[in-house]
Amino acid sequence: MAVGVRCAPRDAPPVDDVGGWVIPARCSELDLSYRAIGPAGGRHLAAALDGSSAELSLNLTWTALGLEGVAALARPTRLSRLSALDLSGNWLTDAGVQLLADGLRRTPSLRLRQLHLRWNRLSPAGAEALGLALPSARSLEVLDLGGNYLGSAGAARIATACSALPRLRQLRLDSNAIDGAGAAASLTSLLRDARRLRGIELGGNRINGDGFRQLVPGIASAPVLESVGLAYNSKYLVSSANALAAVVRDHPTLRRVDLRGAYVESAGAESLVSAFEASESMAVLDLEALPRGKDGRRGPVPVEGAELMVRLQRLAAQRLVAAGGA
Repeated sequence: MAVGVRCAPRDAPPVDDVGGWVIPARCSELDLSYRAIGPAGGRHLAAALDGSSAELSLNLTWTALGLEGVAALARPTRLSRLSALDLSGNWLTDAGVQLLADGLRRTPSLRLRQLHLRWNRLSPAGAEALGLALPSARSLEVLDLGGNYLGSAGAARIATACSALPRLRQLRLDSNAIDGAGAAASLTSLLRDARRLRGIELGGNRINGDGFRQLVPGIASAPVLESVGLAYNSKYLVSSANALAAVVRDHPTLRRVDLRGAYVESAGAESLVSAFEASESMAVLDLEALPRGKDGRRGPVPVEGAELMVRLQRLAAQRLVAAGGA
């Protein structure tokens, strides 16, 4: 294998040869994503970590590790060498995350800055196990749990645990069957207290009007927040459009708000677009299929709605050009 800072799949040995592999000393990023190394490959890779002294970013997305492979990687001596770990798409289930969480809790010199666990069939039980381990990962900056089954209880548990992470910058909880009200209080507290949180993704959930109204004050009080994803939640998500418009207008750091798939009355859409126009920081306001009629029914976008969308697109283009020239 060629020695380099980034060890890409093209540099890696065939899967059958993983057992004899030594990680190059200068390798800081190892990407084995979409290579079905399986549990045996996971064991061999874990053993190779024992012989590596470098801090390593490890991408094992869709590698079919299984519980055996995760158990091998989750030993403290191996986790302590990782700066980033991506286990997305391995269908670990709660049992696999429990193994990982146990390892995180037993690793005194944990340097992990990124942890990605998308698409692993995690339930509230998995969130509880991970929630107990997260306080041990105080260097964590990015946590991605999208595409699981955490529900409101699991999301609330994760949000509470994340409040103990002083460096957290990005949190993804999209597509987790969160209904809003059950998790909104914990999420609002996290938004208010996380001093470095710059992005939160909650799209593809079931957050309704009540949950949304509880989240708006948290978004408003988040000190350095730049990006909020709320796409494809309840169609009445932005029933409090005026409250969100005030946040869009006045927040000093907010740059992106994603509301795709939500229905807003024309007056609410007008407020949001006007707020976007008045904002000194906003770069992207995504309203996609807005506005609709007063009752949120499907149908043609009203003429005034079409005019608003043209206005919004023009504003967004101006912001993009201005940013490119800055």
